[in-house]
Amino acid sequence: MSKFRSIFVFIAAVFVLSGCLGGTSPEENIYTILESTVQKEAKLKEIQEPLQELEKKEQDYFNEMIGLGMKEFEQIVKVADQAIENVEKRRELINNEKQVMEESKTEFAKVDKYVSELKEDEQLGEPISELVTEMENRYAIHEKLTAKYIEALDSDRQLYELMKQEDLKMEDLEGQIDTINKVYQEIITLNEEYNTITGKYNDLKRNFYEIAELEVEEKE
Repeated sequence: MSKFRSIFVFIAAVFVLSGCLGGTSPEENIYTILESTVQKEAKLKEIQEPLQELEKKEQDYFNEMIGLGMKEFEQIVKVADQAIENVEKRRELINNEKQVMEESKTEFAKVDKYVSELKEDEQLGEPISELVTEMENRYAIHEKLTAKYIEALDSDRQLYELMKQEDLKMEDLEGQIDTINKVYQEIITLNEEYNTITGKYNDLKRNFYEIAELEVEEKE
């Protein structure tokens, strides 16, 4: 079974003002909100690292079960139960990730007020509109990505429940593995799209700050 390992989340670039805010212009308020969303998404790193570890462990469980013969069925059942527990731990983490992105989305929605104020601005109107559209696309793709990952977890669990059946037929096992691989392939496609959009959003944010003449420094 060849699985995609992890949803790699590329957090939007962080920008820090070189000097103090000089007032409360729409541009400065937008800056504050955009960087606040980045801070909220910083929690994703704390989720991704244990998620990747669990994914590696899950692959080990699968390989161990495949290597066991039917004379060792009790051991297969034991490992399958461990793999199912692993699935549920990953489910908890991905739900945490969804919550973090919801918090980011709620924070980002605060820009609407200030975007309206810049709508007629010849220099800033179009750049900020493009930025907002790209970020909304990013949230939408992330929702699809996590939904597909949860679908993959459901398929993983079904696989390990199958492997606990002593009369399991090889065609049923192969069919479930094929289903899982197809789902993970869809995850790969969505992940690539998500990372591309995130990169574009970072570029648009950088461009907006430059046009708005906000003196910022990019931090990793």
